[in-house]
Amino acid sequence: MIKTKLEKVFHLSENHTDIKTEFIAGCTTFMTMSYILAVNPSILSEAGMDKGAVFTATILAAFIGTMLMAVLSNYPIALAPGMGLNAYFAYTVVLEMGYTWQVALAAVFVEGVIFIILSLTNVREAIFNAIPPGLKNAASVGVGIYIAFIGLQNAKIIVDGNKLVAFYSFHKSVEEGRFSQEGITVLLALLGIIITSILVIKKVKGNILWGILITWGLGIVCELTGLYKPQGEFVSLLPDFSRGLYIPSLKPTFMQMDFSKVFTFDFMVVMAAFLFVDMFDTIGALIGITARADLLDANGKLPRVKGALTADAIATFSGAVLLTHNRDASPIAVAKYSKEAGYSVDGSGSSWTLISEGCRHYGVKAKTVALDESRMKAELDAGHPIVVNVGPGDFTDTGHFMVITGYDDEGFSINDPNSIEKSGKRWLFKNISSQIRAVWSMYV
Repeated sequence: MIKTKLEKVFHLSENHTDIKTEFIAGCTTFMTMSYILAVNPSILSEAGMDKGAVFTATILAAFIGTMLMAVLSNYPIALAPGMGLNAYFAYTVVLEMGYTWQVALAAVFVEGVIFIILSLTNVREAIFNAIPPGLKNAASVGVGIYIAFIGLQNAKIIVDGNKLVAFYSFHKSVEEGRFSQEGITVLLALLGIIITSILVIKKVKGNILWGILITWGLGIVCELTGLYKPQGEFVSLLPDFSRGLYIPSLKPTFMQMDFSKVFTFDFMVVMAAFLFVDMFDTIGALIGITARADLLDANGKLPRVKGALTADAIATFSGAVLLTHNRDASPIAVAKYSKEAGYSVDGSGSSWTLISEGCRHYGVKAKTVALDESRMKAELDAGHPIVVNVGPGDFTDTGHFMVITGYDDEGFSINDPNSIEKSGKRWLFKNISSQIRAVWSMYV
């Protein structure tokens, strides 16, 4: 019954496939692209966005795009947020050009609307078909090399060097005592590439999926034997259900776009940049995937391309809607409001009164957290920044509130609500524990 329905909807026999093959391919695709669930929130949080909400929005945007691709075009292509565009969004538009990420998301929203119009009116299809086959292949190769380079960078196989880039130095990592955290992960990445390459050459079914699972298994063995020691950004490879299963709320990132700059020249420049980069990124990816899957016709054109491009356009639109934020609902704002409210630990109100007033004002929840390094790290890992009240000393003034936004090998990253632009300060737990009077984890 189910098999008959799937055959009717997706024409499995006509496309020389079956349910088993599709299941393995789906699992492989998910495992291959699941890295975005960690990378996308990490990149966009640099622009001030809520990690938990970005995580949920990433999943929903990928789900919407992929389902639309299946329904509108019946192509085996998964859609998800693009890492290159997200980096441009966070580091160039927000951090370098100085726009709020709400304005940047408005640009993505407008781009999505234009994409939908171009797709439904066949203009985008005409552009796609007008590009010569050689240029299409070049775009495909370019996108592939770019993605491969990002992967090598994320795995730290390639690092910054005197000549722009260099290979990772295992010798240096041993000398600096970083091999058990960083060096071993690079070694595992190289082993994973070799194992996966062998499986691909041998034409083993589910080769990429098996490569991922085998590499993960080797990582777990390394952690259990002490070769790999999780610390800071290098997290445990063992499944952790200590905090239960939950889905972060979309509330802080839904339907609050800022269109105040929409008629400015700079906004048009940003929107046009998103539009053209996204357009050619899509063309390169579509050609690369469909050519490899032998889906192009004799003239090098892609049948049902309109459905594929429409799915991509709606996914872009959906991503902008899901990743939109109420700028006031943030731990930084809560701490700043609390300080401005005139409360003090030793004066007119208690620490809890101070924080609770700010939370009610900005719609953010707070819960007390024990002054424990591992507990604080667990809250930060869950995407919950921490507001702390600190006492006298060299660290800060009496009754001052600071926001801990993350941590790494150098210590906890701290922002001052009264000078948010001065971020990046790091303090070891042992250096701040004696001065912290109260700790709250902030979430929506």
